[in-house]
Amino acid sequence: MRIRKPAHCMPAIILALLLFQAFSSSAAEIVLEGTQASRVKIVMREIVDPFPGMKTLELRFVEPKSFESPTYRQKIDALRFEFDPAPASRIQEIDDTGNRVHIVHWSSVDSPVRASLTYEAEVQAKAIALTTDAPYPPTDLPSELDLYLQPSPQVQSSHKRIKTLSRELTVGASDQYEVVMAVMRHVIDNMEYILLPEHFDALSCLTTGKGNCQNYSHLAAALLRAAGVPVRIVNGITLKKPYSLEAGAYTYSFESAQGRHSWIEVWFPETGWLPFDPQRTAWWVETRYIRVEVGRDNADTDQDGTVQWSALRGSPGQPRVDEQIEVTFLRDQIALRTVGEEPGTEEVLLRPVIGRDTPASKTPSRPSPEKPRDETPEEIDYASLTYNVPYTYGNKEFPRLFNFLEARIAGPDRSNRNRLEKNFVVETAEYVTGPKVFAQYFDPGSPLLLEEIKLALFSFGGDGSLWIDLHEDEGGRPGIRLASSQPVSPSDFMNPKGYDWVAFDFRRESLGLGPGGYWMVLRSRGAPIVNWFYCYGKAVGPARGTLSTPQDGETFTTIQTYEFNYMIAGKGAKELMEE
Repeated sequence: MRIRKPAHCMPAIILALLLFQAFSSSAAEIVLEGTQASRVKIVMREIVDPFPGMKTLELRFVEPKSFESPTYRQKIDALRFEFDPAPASRIQEIDDTGNRVHIVHWSSVDSPVRASLTYEAEVQAKAIALTTDAPYPPTDLPSELDLYLQPSPQVQSSHKRIKTLSRELTVGASDQYEVVMAVMRHVIDNMEYILLPEHFDALSCLTTGKGNCQNYSHLAAALLRAAGVPVRIVNGITLKKPYSLEAGAYTYSFESAQGRHSWIEVWFPETGWLPFDPQRTAWWVETRYIRVEVGRDNADTDQDGTVQWSALRGSPGQPRVDEQIEVTFLRDQIALRTVGEEPGTEEVLLRPVIGRDTPASKTPSRPSPEKPRDETPEEIDYASLTYNVPYTYGNKEFPRLFNFLEARIAGPDRSNRNRLEKNFVVETAEYVTGPKVFAQYFDPGSPLLLEEIKLALFSFGGDGSLWIDLHEDEGGRPGIRLASSQPVSPSDFMNPKGYDWVAFDFRRESLGLGPGGYWMVLRSRGAPIVNWFYCYGKAVGPARGTLSTPQDGETFTTIQTYEFNYMIAGKGAKELMEE
């Protein structure tokens, strides 16, 4: 491809890559060894503001229990409740799956109710070598596992489509480990993370290919139960404290949002229950996970955080509920190292050494987000094309103008309008105007005249400005800078309702993008305070497509294991769009 001046419609120059440099989109299963050890203090607060005519209030808390497995353990102590005003009654129950539920009742409510559960958790995650040769199909399972082999309303393991896919994924498997890894790899590679799916069950997840942590857990559980492997759903919280791992020339940065989360535990004859996160990891949940409630599915684990009330007849409305999670790390020790990488998934996946590591699963996976290219592409005079077709590309899924502080959902019984349950909508965002500079890779897939790049941002204020520098891709990192957008002030997009698209204008540049990969680097001046919304995994781009570097750094070497939400907008070439 050659650089040419435009024949029409582009008064400046059209920039394109002289040579296509393949961006390495392949990811790997990062194999770990070592430990994490943390002590964490957690305060779960529920603040309920009543509405006129509200009579009674009931809150439910599930008491987190100590738990131990070969790869993860938590020990809970210093647990206490506080209530203001004092409740009329408080009882405890053990539900069908062993959760200890605290039911707290107020017989009259005319002012805000504040309730809190405080505890400390000693948490250890161990990436130790595991040996398993559990036969498949499993045999002689204990009777207490029957509950976790059966279908449920959200885990439709007996459905024809689920059973068919399960058979396809597990054909030829010689032991249970191969079955579990085949399912995990398939779910991780074929699901796109979104915060607000319409439904949370396994079947809708399989149909749409999209979902949140509940969908990931339900689909993995359904495929495994269909294969005869016992699985239970875990509800808990994740903690927003990043940690890093060195792996070759890169550093991987792992970070969770702080809030409710769902994952699974799989039963193995040699080890008992082992935790897996089908959204992010395999055989590994970090000390950033706190386990609270277990059950057949998420509809079954609906006790913790439930709010229920009664009201005078003719008093419509519902209380305002604010859930706050306050976390303090009292101790945090990281003694992990990578011992290798193995092909297996297109996403970044962590796991410990397995006693006899098997080759990567041959299960189908999501195609690479990059289009295949010929080594000697056809010579096209891109400057002579007619750029007049509106064209957008990017990761468009995020909850615009969503109030995370007051987010609640109605329970599965929609007829009960006086009940709200916990939800798994968490603010997945990064502070991007601080000590780090962030770069996001994109490949628009077609030549276009660039008009603007939109980012999903929230402004907390502050003085200064932001802009985007656009770079060519050079060996998987930002290379030559091509252009800069017009600056944007943080005061221009302050919106208390939530995150929204913020447009960075490139029209003055008359910049044409040829085929290939590019990097947007978000820059700032002054002291703006801005968050950029992201999604777990890589919905659009490659696994190593989100990078960061310190403000004074020159080389982007830290891989973020998420993808920022963005849109590329411009005019596509009429001649190519018609092909």
